[in-house]
Amino acid sequence: MRREMTAHQYGNWWHRYADEGLRQIFVGRYETADGVLSAQIWRQNRPTWSSRPEVDRIIEQEMAEDGVPGVAVAVMKDGDFVYTRGFGKADIAGDEWMDSGHVMRWASVSKALGGALAMRLHERGELDRDQAIRNYAPDVPNRFTATFEQMLGNRGCVRHYATDPKSSLKNVDADQYEAEKDADAEIASTWYADASTAAPLYYGDPLRRFSGGAVSTTCTPGQSYLYSTQSLAFAGRGFEAATGTGVKELVQQEIAGPLGLTTLRAEEAADTSVRRAKIYAGEDNVEVDRDQITGKFLGGGVESSVRDMARFGTAVLEGDVYADVDHVWDGTDHGWSYAYGWGVGTRDGHRYASKSGGQRGSDAHLLLFPDDGISIAVLINREELADADDHGTAIAWAVGDLMI
Repeated sequence: MRREMTAHQYGNWWHRYADEGLRQIFVGRYETADGVLSAQIWRQNRPTWSSRPEVDRIIEQEMAEDGVPGVAVAVMKDGDFVYTRGFGKADIAGDEWMDSGHVMRWASVSKALGGALAMRLHERGELDRDQAIRNYAPDVPNRFTATFEQMLGNRGCVRHYATDPKSSLKNVDADQYEAEKDADAEIASTWYADASTAAPLYYGDPLRRFSGGAVSTTCTPGQSYLYSTQSLAFAGRGFEAATGTGVKELVQQEIAGPLGLTTLRAEEAADTSVRRAKIYAGEDNVEVDRDQITGKFLGGGVESSVRDMARFGTAVLEGDVYADVDHVWDGTDHGWSYAYGWGVGTRDGHRYASKSGGQRGSDAHLLLFPDDGISIAVLINREELADADDHGTAIAWAVGDLMI
């Protein structure tokens, strides 16, 4: 029972207790000299997960390392939630506590959604994952001969961001480097209706591959690896050409709608009806404006609550998005360690599929153990500051290690 709460305090506690598996059985409001206050009584609605105290400790430890503003975590086992919780603040200035219902950016975890869409459309007969994207979208230049599978496995010879620290382009072709920086800036400041209007920004770029630890400007599609957000624009262009439907609508029709993922969508910054967490940057947690991410929708423009992210993961591992799940878990027929937006492998004999992401106002991770029925989702409303093993990744794997 809690009493003497303002409406704001009542809202914070309502969401906190709902995450912890309680249900409200009484609420009362009463007049005081300080205005209308609330009292509420809650009752345990589901058994407490035995690992909850340890998971709470792990999250609080990660948050304390460098002052993370807010974290939301959702854990599912065999199709049911065993843990949902928010920590810290969704809105620091407004003193709004984070909870599992707040909507946040998926960042590069969006790539797993792009891979899922490709697999689903392939199984529905609307495209062939082994066909070149340009076979469906002839406006794609002739040199981009990668198939959907190759493009979604980072083997399409498409560049990543111009300022990627691993890139040597600045020293190889300074003019091209500046042109690509300009294109990246345009993507980050422009709203795009679909992939067909964003993809042409990359049509003039040379093919790319890793060579000697740096990025080379020559490549044979399908034969070398280069992590690429921009490759998802090509895949999205192919989806639209094959189906005649924009990628934003395709995600709603094929994934969000059928699975009941009501918060899963392309982030539209102008839509203020969404219950979003504020986004922050730097060690002082300064609130920042949202950049435009519609141009990289399937590469880093998706948003949802952490609950819907975990539910998406469970739907994938249970075969509810596409049936041929082993094709991805085993790294496709080629034995790749990155397939359809997932890093895949084994940990202590347990197969896993994992995807992390980071961008302005986001540190995200989705971790699945298909043979154990485990889906672990983590969303944070600030990009990782410096640690290569970012907080979202560290939390997800620490929880996973408790469960397998």
